[in-house]
Amino acid sequence: MSHSEGSSDPPTTKQSADPPVASIGRVIEWHGRAQRTGKESASARANVARLKFAYMADRPIDAFKVLGNTLTMSEHADLQIAIAGLCACYPDMHTNAPVSLGTACRRLRASLAVGAESLDLRMSTLLDASLSDALEMLNAILGQLDSKDKQLNFYDLYSDLRGWNSNHGYIQRRWAKDFWAGSDKTADSDTSPESGDIPTTES
Repeated sequence: MSHSEGSSDPPTTKQSADPPVASIGRVIEWHGRAQRTGKESASARANVARLKFAYMADRPIDAFKVLGNTLTMSEHADLQIAIAGLCACYPDMHTNAPVSLGTACRRLRASLAVGAESLDLRMSTLLDASLSDALEMLNAILGQLDSKDKQLNFYDLYSDLRGWNSNHGYIQRRWAKDFWAGSDKTADSDTSPESGDIPTTES
């Protein structure tokens, strides 16, 4: 991982303070509408399907056609498209709770009967990757998370990846800490208990 040695440097800007990204919000809105009935529901399902296809086929122009003016024409436009595409692929995974990829993968690791070492290796490779390589790895990782019903905040994912190449590796170190040294207390658990989890009750 390329970053300066020494104590963890705080980010120059608080990543979680970023306003919600309109493109991601639009996908979440479409997914909600798709659960209903009627013409509006069919249109929403079609939009999610078109965006998912554009992402899987690596056709950003098609994604522009779907997302329209929700995209900001900046250096981060391609990243917005990528995360919106991932959200279209795994819309049920989104949670508004602050769940980083490191936290989600730690919860995934705890639920695996086999394959924990493989996930460790995949996480190490991800944290050492360039932004473009990390984006290529995310679909497989999110697919594994989705298969175990693990949740992730797509707004936070975008915000973190936007700072991937800055802050002296702060994001990578935070994900590493969330994955290997994160807390498993009730406040840091998934919204709904899973098999093997022991829910606690407040006194």
